[in-house]
Amino acid sequence: MRKPAIIALPAILCLGSALAWTQAPQPAAGPTAAVPTDPALERAYGLIRAGRKLEAAAALEAALKSDPDNQAALLELGYIYAGLKRWGRAVPCLKSAAARQPNNLRLRMDLGYALQAVKDYPAAAAEFEFAARSPGELQAQAQNALRAVRDLQYSSRDAKQAALVEQGYAALRKGRRVEARRCFQNAAARAPHDAVPLKQLGYLDLEAGRLAEAARRFAAARTLDPQDQFVVLQLGYVYQRLNRPEQAREAFLAAGTSMDPKIRAAAEAALEPAPAAAEGAPQPLP
Repeated sequence: MRKPAIIALPAILCLGSALAWTQAPQPAAGPTAAVPTDPALERAYGLIRAGRKLEAAAALEAALKSDPDNQAALLELGYIYAGLKRWGRAVPCLKSAAARQPNNLRLRMDLGYALQAVKDYPAAAAEFEFAARSPGELQAQAQNALRAVRDLQYSSRDAKQAALVEQGYAALRKGRRVEARRCFQNAAARAPHDAVPLKQLGYLDLEAGRLAEAARRFAAARTLDPQDQFVVLQLGYVYQRLNRPEQAREAFLAAGTSMDPKIRAAAEAALEPAPAAAEGAPQPLP
């Protein structure tokens, strides 16, 4: 098992404050935060400058009660909670702010780090992947963060869960499909939020011609691990074979955003109105 890369989360946030954000260069794709002008925000920023972060957080919470769409307050509150390592409170603030500024790469990265801190590794990976696909000053950092969170996701399995998954792979290598299925089923039952055994069960179902079951497994795995575009590609093929063209098209369009050029090319080919693409083709087990 590979050792996960270790990241010091409090030191890695792109910017420690939305106030600092207003004074820093922004990515071309993302809008800049507006300098606050209302008294509630001015008071909160004064408290932050004085180092009275808990009082500032209370002031910002009050400001958001009267104006829930206040983007500056959401940003600042999220960064205050992140600085205090109150990640459970930081995540909703940063998530709401990112929903309003989806192309703001700094914000998406910081949301990813906050999600990583609460061990929501699939969601963190999705944020990092978005930034990793976008050329610019944050791309290399995002690619490194994506690799690191995938390592963390892999290493987060307990010993029994990891053993079941490894036993499943060993059985596959020996051609023992029934044994492999049993191992992956036990692993999925033990850890319902682990996408790996679901993916392997999906491949086994696909190989056995159980298309509806394969679609169900792949769709569940996609929810748990949204950055795995290879699974999304397979889901598109399965939907094609089940004669679900709209669902197949959505899956292929999503797979077409992959950073892997082979997956992108396969998705683009599947979207072409050619007779060969209409049937699709299941891929070999990895």
